Amino acid sequence: MFLGAKQWADNRFPARKGPHRLKTPIFVDAPNPVTITVASPEGRNLELSVGLDQRGPQGGFEAHGEAIRFEPCNPDHKVSDRRVGRRTPFLGGFRFEANTCVAVTVQVHSKVPTTHETAFGFGRENCSIS
Repeated sequence: MFLGAKQWADNRFPARKGPHRLKTPIFVDAPNPVTITVASPEGRNLELSVGLDQRGPQGGFEAHGEAIRFEPCNPDHKVSDRRVGRRTPFLGGFRFEANTCVAVTVQVHSKVPTTHETAFGFGRENCSIS
């Protein structure tokens, strides 16, 4: 689940040197890992990014690309003495060229694998999966 990503459909992103970056939390339900793949049906540069660790020896680092595998925490895992619960939050976002549709495929890795597809726009309305 991308929280709030659809709100950017009405925004217009001006052409500029370098990518636009939008942050959005990504929530993954426990216990199954998922792979999220993003693509621009219009052929524009688009990638997903996620912060993976803030405590590593090199500080925070991130993964980015067209596909990223997310491993949710065990629901009983504790962070700062609080149980994580059924959804693991990841600090993520998108890097993209101006005004593009985003096709998202989510593959759930479980005993019975499932795939979910959706589409939304960054500066584009009425994006759909074709």
